[in-house]
Amino acid sequence: MNPRLIIITEDRGGKEGVDMLLSAIENGSAPRARFANAAVLLRLPSTTDGEYAGIVPRFLERTRALGLSPMVHGLRGAEIVQHDLDVGVHFPERDWRILSRPFAPRCFISAAVHDEEGAVSAAKLRPSGVLLGPIFRTPDKGIPLGLTYLRDVRRALHREIMLFALGGVDQHNVESTFDSGADGVAVIRAVTDTADPSRAAATLLDAIAPLTSRSGVFERNR
Repeated sequence: MNPRLIIITEDRGGKEGVDMLLSAIENGSAPRARFANAAVLLRLPSTTDGEYAGIVPRFLERTRALGLSPMVHGLRGAEIVQHDLDVGVHFPERDWRILSRPFAPRCFISAAVHDEEGAVSAAKLRPSGVLLGPIFRTPDKGIPLGLTYLRDVRRALHREIMLFALGGVDQHNVESTFDSGADGVAVIRAVTDTADPSRAAATLLDAIAPLTSRSGVFERNR
């Protein structure tokens, strides 16, 4: 798994909301072959552990059928898929902060961070990548970090750790994130709040494709 676009499910609607998103992608106008570099992260923080565990199997089946890479969320997600190493896992900061040793090997592991200190600390656990945000203005997420800060965090990380820009990213500003050192982007509304999520995801991937050679242009200093 080597995603350049991570689509994060919205919490609203629970299982039904996830089903609606995947159905919209399935029935959308973009061919499935265009999703090779996209992953879907099943977040759903308001669900109970039991509810989340009940949603995961069908989620894995559907995302894989659509040509998307599945990811689960947090320590509870990691426990559910502990024997399926082809599923990515994303750890929110409250989860990775309590870990005392590096992440166990898996196809893809990401960690949520909100500043340079967090990015450097998370990197010690050897994730595949970190999700930094918010980069742009996002409802209810406070003051955006901005592109200069994104560039600074890229310089602080070892080159082998991917840096994903999160928060307010869309097809209009995605190029600037790669120019500032991002290796990929993570989005919610840019895909979920559209009439055709399939087309929205494909449009983002089309915009990202020629930009990947620009990522990682900054020298690491750690």
